[in-house]
Amino acid sequence: DHTIRAGVELRFEQDNDALFGQERPIYAFNGLFAFANDASVFEQVTANPNTGGIANTQRYFRSQDYAAFIQHDWKVTPNFTFNAGLRWEEFTPLANKGSQINYPVLGPPGKELAGLTLVPHDHLWNFQHHNFGPKIGFAYTPAMFKNKMVIRGGYALAYNHLDIALFNNALEDGPGIASFGLCCGGNGNTAGIQYNLGTSNSPSSFPANPSLKTGVNAAGFPNPMPGQSLSRVEIYGAPYNLKYPSSDLYSLDVQRSLGFNTTATVGYAGSVGRHYARLVNQNFLYDQTSPNNPVNAAYFAQTDSVQAYNSLNARLERPMLHGIAYTIN
Repeated sequence: DHTIRAGVELRFEQDNDALFGQERPIYAFNGLFAFANDASVFEQVTANPNTGGIANTQRYFRSQDYAAFIQHDWKVTPNFTFNAGLRWEEFTPLANKGSQINYPVLGPPGKELAGLTLVPHDHLWNFQHHNFGPKIGFAYTPAMFKNKMVIRGGYALAYNHLDIALFNNALEDGPGIASFGLCCGGNGNTAGIQYNLGTSNSPSSFPANPSLKTGVNAAGFPNPMPGQSLSRVEIYGAPYNLKYPSSDLYSLDVQRSLGFNTTATVGYAGSVGRHYARLVNQNFLYDQTSPNNPVNAAYFAQTDSVQAYNSLNARLERPMLHGIAYTIN
C-alpha cells in the first residue's frame, strides 16, 4: 500500500523601510533665552552627504522563498508503516528593489576595521542552493502486544530563512544617507548648526544644510565636517558567506493502551540547531584602536550560534466517557 505526495510552494516577502522621521532636524537649546533667540546648541539630522539636503532613505527590501517536496508513505506490512520524504527550499538573499545599496566589507587581516569599505551590492549575501531536507518516520505495532502498543519515531532536517529584522538597519549604510550630530553651538549657531523651521509638515520641507555637504571618500564613508579630523559612523552588515539556519529534529515514543479506555505515551524529542543568527559588534573581534578606523560600531549578523533541545514527554489520556475526558501531560 503506497501513497505518494508532491508539491511546490512559493512565498514572497517584502519590507519597505524609510527613516522619514530622522530627516526632520532635532534641536536642543541651552535654556529659554537661547530658545527665544533660535540659538540651538545641538542638531541631530539625517541628510544626504553629497548634497546636505534630503537623505535617500527609502528602501524596498525583497526576498522570495521557493520550495518543492515529495513524500512516500509505504505500508510495508499491516502493522508497519514507513514514511520518507525530501524537501528542497531556496531562500533568495535580501535585495533592494530598484537600486543597489552599500554594504560593509571588512578589510584584509590585521586591518579589518581600518580597511573597511562600503561596496554597492545587489543582494546582501550569497545564494545557498543546497537546502535539501530529508525526512523519515515509522509506526510499528508489535503483534505480540495484540494491537495495544504502537512505537513511532522520526527524523527531519529543516531549514529556515534569515530574520529580515536583522538587516533593516542596513538601509542607513547608504548611498545618499548619513546621520549627523552637530554640537556644540552658541548664540551664533556655530558647529554647522542651521536652525530652520520647515515650510510644511513634511520632513522634506527643511532646507539643505551646506555644512552637511561633506561628500564621501573612496571607501564610501562621509568625509569629516569642517574642523573634524575623522568622521566615525555606525554601520550594519553581515559576512557575505552567511549560512541559513537549519535544525535536526528527531523523536521516538511508545504508546500503550492501559485498559479502561486509557492510553499512556512516553517518548523522547530533541533537536540540534546550527547557523542561528545574531548581531555581533565587530569592535569586539578586531582592533578598533587604529586612527583610520571609520566606525564607532560595526554590527554584523553572524550565523555562528547553535542550540540544543532534549525532552522527555509523558502523556496519559482518556477520550470522552460518561461525560468526562482528561489529558495529563
